[in-house]
Amino acid sequence: MKVLAVLWTICLMGLCHCGGDGKVDSSLFDLEEDEENGVPVIKLTVKNGGTTKKVQYDGKDVWSARTFGSPCSSAVLYMGQDRPTLAVIKKKDSTTYKYYNGKHWQKCNLYWHKNKLEALKERCNPTTPITLDFSNLYETKVTVHTKDGDDFEHKLYLPKNGSNVRSIVDAGVPVWEAKEIDHKCCFARSFKKGDHTLLVMTVRNDYGHTDQYFEKVGETWNEVDEKGFDDKFIPLMGGSVTYGTLDLASPDESRIVTRIEEKNGVWKHMYGMGDCLVTSVVDGGALIWTSSGNEKCTLAEVSSKGGFSLAMIYIPTSWSLRNECFERNADGEWTPIDKEEYKSKLQDMKNGATRQSTKESSKAPKNLTVRS
Repeated sequence: MKVLAVLWTICLMGLCHCGGDGKVDSSLFDLEEDEENGVPVIKLTVKNGGTTKKVQYDGKDVWSARTFGSPCSSAVLYMGQDRPTLAVIKKKDSTTYKYYNGKHWQKCNLYWHKNKLEALKERCNPTTPITLDFSNLYETKVTVHTKDGDDFEHKLYLPKNGSNVRSIVDAGVPVWEAKEIDHKCCFARSFKKGDHTLLVMTVRNDYGHTDQYFEKVGETWNEVDEKGFDDKFIPLMGGSVTYGTLDLASPDESRIVTRIEEKNGVWKHMYGMGDCLVTSVVDGGALIWTSSGNEKCTLAEVSSKGGFSLAMIYIPTSWSLRNECFERNADGEWTPIDKEEYKSKLQDMKNGATRQSTKESSKAPKNLTVRS
């Protein structure tokens, strides 16, 4: 899509007016057509001496300053199919985030903006919709890791890059189907004992992540809530569920499902928890994360290169799936970072622009383990 054509319908109003044809006045604004992760963007920056009190698109207000509010100094518009769908308005003292709901522009917070932007990136870089069939797995589309306990089986299902799980079936029996166009299954875990199976899957949408729970008895699948899942999970495990610690310094994979891959010198370990509810993450004697209340870690990712590591842990809440991010520097110190910084540093790591330890190591990074 040629986003320059859209500029004809964008109008910035204030002390500096648009021409009669509605085109942005380039003598007052710097215009830049760009692309961010496949998403076309329009960047507008007010030149020295100019002020802007209102931003419009197609005759509708995207943003307008309050009576005594600060004027707009710059704006970034993220394009959907044929119009802007997200906007970031920069002012002297604050930033405003807006999204188009199909009829009007509405204000949102940074969290919503980030999730909507991630969903927009995925729509601009389409993946292949697939159905996950437990009875006939497509190994080229989904990676499956299996751990056998004393009398139960635990499986972790991870869609590969480019695969978009939109539905789940079991030998033709429907288990789950995406209700909205932005819904997809990020990963799923099943626990089976005899003819009784429990399933927890993480669904992503424009607003973030959420967990959904299912139970299979015989040939019938039913959705249950989180409490119903927990009430059935412990008896299914024969009362063997324990609360434990994920330790980066003492590898023991006997109770977790592990996926390891290496690309461009970056080692990535992904860990799905088995019969242990992880309530803290440590690195030897150093505490990295601990639960608050009933929180538990259900999945962990660690990416490492040289002496530098990044970690992301997944924590289900009553309404979504929260991420906690951390980095370890060359001195072995772990500190929390926000998700945007995590993503930026992970990209730097892939590009080779990471801090290195004083002594390079060609070995894989330390594994994670669960201690009871």
